[in-house]
Amino acid sequence: MHRNILSQRPSLKLKLKINKSTITSFQVLQMSIAELHEFSKKEIEKNPIITMPSNYRKNFNDKSIEQYAENSNIKSWLYQQSYALFDNENNKLIKAFIENLDDNGFCRISPLEVAELNNTSLKNATKILNKLKTLDPIGIFSESLEENLKIQLKKMGVFNNKYDTVLKNLELLASYNIKKLMQLCTIEENDIRLIIKNIKSLNPRPIDSFSPETVNTAIPDIIVKKNIKNNKLVISINKNQSLKVTIDKEYVKEMKNKSNGDKTKIYLRKCMTHAKWLESTLNRRYRTIVIVSSKILNHQKDYFFKSTEEMLPLTLKQVGSMCGLHETTIGRTVKNKFILYENNTFSLKAFFNSKIKKSSSKNNISSLSIKFKLKKIINAEENNKIIYSDQKLVELFFKNGIIISRRTIAKYRESLNIPSSIVRSRQINF
Repeated sequence: MHRNILSQRPSLKLKLKINKSTITSFQVLQMSIAELHEFSKKEIEKNPIITMPSNYRKNFNDKSIEQYAENSNIKSWLYQQSYALFDNENNKLIKAFIENLDDNGFCRISPLEVAELNNTSLKNATKILNKLKTLDPIGIFSESLEENLKIQLKKMGVFNNKYDTVLKNLELLASYNIKKLMQLCTIEENDIRLIIKNIKSLNPRPIDSFSPETVNTAIPDIIVKKNIKNNKLVISINKNQSLKVTIDKEYVKEMKNKSNGDKTKIYLRKCMTHAKWLESTLNRRYRTIVIVSSKILNHQKDYFFKSTEEMLPLTLKQVGSMCGLHETTIGRTVKNKFILYENNTFSLKAFFNSKIKKSSSKNNISSLSIKFKLKKIINAEENNKIIYSDQKLVELFFKNGIIISRRTIAKYRESLNIPSSIVRSRQINF
């Protein structure tokens, strides 16, 4: 017969408890500037002893964020998109086209004029403009109303010869001369009415389809400048958007003198603790961002001083070792953080890259450098009159001492929105 035997055994358990303030500090570290403004506003509203210097107040209220969003107009949005599409050598041509957009989003400078202004070929200027026409909003950089409508119809997947005929006779469309349009298109009345209905649903101005609310305004945390003389990067916090809170000592003194009760003293003590915590948390956030950013950007210094192909491999763990911080802290620090460099805004995360082996050296090459090289090779296919398959690209990289698989080539090619060799061949032949 079994008997239940009760016995006492000692056990030792280790529990780690993180207080609410520490958790909030972690959250503050990974906030974007817009989120930080909103968070700080709520914290300051519930604490009467916190004040801000007058020069910080104008950058703190809701209006400053709204103004920043308004200033992030169509042109700044186009500059942000163009960074991912072009190499630095085309910056002057890109600027010429963007700065010559009219208020409706139409391009008011010809490729020939841009070519002459920048001492480049007409073919190159035309190629740049055609790529710019693929940016958001749809129809941007169109050179006419007809072209703008055609781009939208192609996007809808309905464009054909009938639509082309109608677009070439917009004056008949404006006057609703349906009979004449039916004759030109050789179609029935129901069909022409459907075409007209589809065209009327389009945006006559490219700018009409641009919605600032759909663009996540990237407010830079860090300002980066080049010191060419010393060959160094000058890295600083964006003071126009940084927050600084201080304790209103005069108000605290006044409250202490007016009150004799313990409740008021306890309340003031809590407010004081909260204010010191908020001040410390914000200062720690700024210090951490500057330290981490400096390590990342100095590691990638060749990117700024040489070329975009000089991006080195970099991981969170590496940066953590450089800063003496855990990689999770690095991850929180770079999340939602941006840098401003030569009027371009970059995500801090963009400077992290995986590594690819080089057969001829112990050094590795970053995935971003591979992508730039890949894009460069494929862009030159038309001039070289040769189309490289993914396998041929693998062999080409191997000849240059870079070991990479066909699958990786395909993945990088797709991430750059580059079609397969078969599709590229058809495009060139067409």
